[in-house]
Amino acid sequence: MAGFKYRDLTIVPLSREKMVIAADSIGGVGPKAGDIVKTSGEIVGRYGARVVLMELLAVKARPQVISCTVSCEWEPTGKEIYQGVLAEVKTLPFAIDITGSSEKNFTTNTTGAGFTAVGLGDELLVNRICETSDLYIVGVPLVGEEVLKFPELQATPHLVYELSQNNDVLEIIPCGSGGVGAELMWLKNQGFEIENVIAPPFSLEKSAGPGTSLLVAVKEGIELKAAIPVHYLGKAIKVKKT
Repeated sequence: MAGFKYRDLTIVPLSREKMVIAADSIGGVGPKAGDIVKTSGEIVGRYGARVVLMELLAVKARPQVISCTVSCEWEPTGKEIYQGVLAEVKTLPFAIDITGSSEKNFTTNTTGAGFTAVGLGDELLVNRICETSDLYIVGVPLVGEEVLKFPELQATPHLVYELSQNNDVLEIIPCGSGGVGAELMWLKNQGFEIENVIAPPFSLEKSAGPGTSLLVAVKEGIELKAAIPVHYLGKAIKVKKT
């Protein structure tokens, strides 16, 4: 069956539900001599898994399996990355299978890994924004060393899962390297105008790294709360065609 793209996701209709696929990669971050940002393999695994899990959970797809392909040796770096993936998976209230591979032929001096998650869902949170919806930014855009320093300001897969279960939430959009601004531009390309904007205490263009912040659309008049910083941004209003 032919699939279709929705933002960074590939969605494939099946007989009773839809298969949703998310993929991401990371390089130059880790414990090796050539890495630009120094951190443990476990952190690499956690944040690599976090990105693809949040992409699935944001559209209300339940992750079934996550694959981690490590571009370096299994021991010790690959094993540490696997432990990070496992730790992130365990933050969710359901089981997810883990598979993957590592480099067995060559020695590398930088860390690299690819992450793919596959999920299933029926009534996905896709194209659900109403004629008029309220927009919130949940979490703070962080990148590089900031991600390691301020975990208390970041969105997590468990938070995205909780938001996806809220009937007042229409869509959840994890922000990436283009920041909140890139996701607002995507909304505009879908035919929405953003009005009554209240500027947040950070640049809308700042990279949100591994999805540290979310753009969340809710039913008009709903106040959104979370355990991390929440900023009311304004209204998304569907432009009527003339």
